Amino acid sequence: MSVQTEELRRFVADRPPESWREASTRTIVVGSGKGGSGASTIAALLGLGMAEAGRRTLLVDGDDAIGALHHLFGIPSASEALLRQDDPDGEIIWVADRLALLPGGSVRHRVEAVRTTPVHRSAFYRRIMPMAVTFDVLIVDAGSRLDSVVAATSTHAARYIAVSGIEPAALAASYALVKAVEQRVPEARVELLVNGHDEVSALTAFQHVSTATEQFLGRDLTYAGTIPACQSLRVAILSGRSLDDVDRNASATAAARTLARRLLNDLDRDASAPSDTRRHLRRA
Repeated sequence: MSVQTEELRRFVADRPPESWREASTRTIVVGSGKGGSGASTIAALLGLGMAEAGRRTLLVDGDDAIGALHHLFGIPSASEALLRQDDPDGEIIWVADRLALLPGGSVRHRVEAVRTTPVHRSAFYRRIMPMAVTFDVLIVDAGSRLDSVVAATSTHAARYIAVSGIEPAALAASYALVKAVEQRVPEARVELLVNGHDEVSALTAFQHVSTATEQFLGRDLTYAGTIPACQSLRVAILSGRSLDDVDRNASATAAARTLARRLLNDLDRDASAPSDTRRHLRRA
């Protein structure tokens, strides 16, 4: 049995029970309304940033089939990695110091029936939420389909990060994502992150979506910033290397660490607030 697995078991045994709602104050859902926006990459970078900040972080791949997160950590096959690990009955893979991954697809070696219906997807999140209380932060990669993002609202996350490009189709899809989350979790705080572009272009794109959400949904949208295009990151992804190996000073990883620190401060603030004010903080 690995040292990390034994540490996790001791941590679970010693930690007092917590409710799903308490766990949700430390949960972030990352998703997009259009494929190719880079939601999985952003989720992975945020996970690394939060783990680097000293938080025990669980990164969950919400993909119905296999998902992409294990590839981003240099793992060619999620099922083979699970079978090779020291704890064969476990479901998580430790991919970096203080960062664990629950790969995509079905639970237990990823060969069971996939989550193809809303009921199955919601059941999946209900099952993993008790696991989440053993970590400081839970990050869910909800993928690029609206039904997957809607299913992730079962976590009652403290933050929803909508990842977008600057193309009109991407912006329209981001608005649809914000609307879908609003309908399921009206008190949720949704932030828009523009991926792969400079700050000026990102702010312009954000303003388009923000204006629409204010006019048609009657709510404010928070600007999460931008993760700039980065050659070091691109090379790592194309070569199958782990994102943990990317230079910490590369533009994308540096921007992601800054965002991770800000989100951690927000989560700490929300978690310490009286329960009757958390709803207001989420919409603030």
